[in-house]
Amino acid sequence: MKNPKEFTLALEAVEAIMKKHKLGELSTIRIVEKGLVNPMYEINGTYMLRLHIREPHLLKLEKEAYVYKLVYRKSKGKIPVPKIIALDTSKTMLHCNYSIMNKIEGDDLDDVWQTMNDGEKKDVCYQLGRLLAQLHAIEMKAFGGLVSGTITFKTWYAFIMHTYSYYLENHKKYGIISKDLLKRIEERFKRDDYLLKIKTKPVLLHGDCQRENIKIKDGKIAGVFDFEWSIAGHNEFEFKSILSPSKKHKILQEEVMKGYESITPLSPEFPQRVKLYIIINCLDFLEAAHLHWEDDEERIQKYLGVIETQLQE
Repeated sequence: MKNPKEFTLALEAVEAIMKKHKLGELSTIRIVEKGLVNPMYEINGTYMLRLHIREPHLLKLEKEAYVYKLVYRKSKGKIPVPKIIALDTSKTMLHCNYSIMNKIEGDDLDDVWQTMNDGEKKDVCYQLGRLLAQLHAIEMKAFGGLVSGTITFKTWYAFIMHTYSYYLENHKKYGIISKDLLKRIEERFKRDDYLLKIKTKPVLLHGDCQRENIKIKDGKIAGVFDFEWSIAGHNEFEFKSILSPSKKHKILQEEVMKGYESITPLSPEFPQRVKLYIIINCLDFLEAAHLHWEDDEERIQKYLGVIETQLQE
């Protein structure tokens, strides 16, 4: 099955959840429609109820709960993230895991982007760059997974090659990438292998930082959320999605990089290295298109096109 079964959330279940966690009576409930792999509901205009439906074997909500607490503690509240009120993995209230967090006040950056002037856009993107640099100041013990039960690696090279090889071998079976393109990808990674053999410390990465995962209020970033793809990795790996030309809802990439480098300089090899990271990101999305999006041809062609651009000198 390529898509999870349609999930219907019974009001009685929500009422029981509210009672269990002593959150008062249920008065309003609204589903958050966009940009989410797993369903999210706004409860009473105060709480966010997040369900883990797709890929239930992955520890996504557990990871988010860990990351939110870690970020709040390490940054002393300077990086605005939600606070987890409850995490339930018992599957007694629902047939899936769920978490409850506070609702961060403000507007979704994606919702107000078109109404912002150029100066406002530049300012918030510069803020985002600085925020990411602050996030990357949080050092981790190993590369890869963040919580117990996930795979970790001693070196960045071991992790990134494990990830790359995983997607490459899978795509040889899927058949959605031509043999010629797969060969060219392999040749590029062999040629530029040295770019991945770097000595670096594992730091906390968001993994999916885009307009839909940011709230702003009074011109300032008021919240960053959706850390389900977060890992411990090389700081430059963060930009695999931010700098990808495939982004439908682009931010001002140049301003993000300016903000970032005002705190943390990037390596001289970054322009070449990030191309490899973007290719890995595309291999990831192409797998999702095959497994979860019914081989969506438009998505497939988009990411194949991005790979082609990254293979160019």
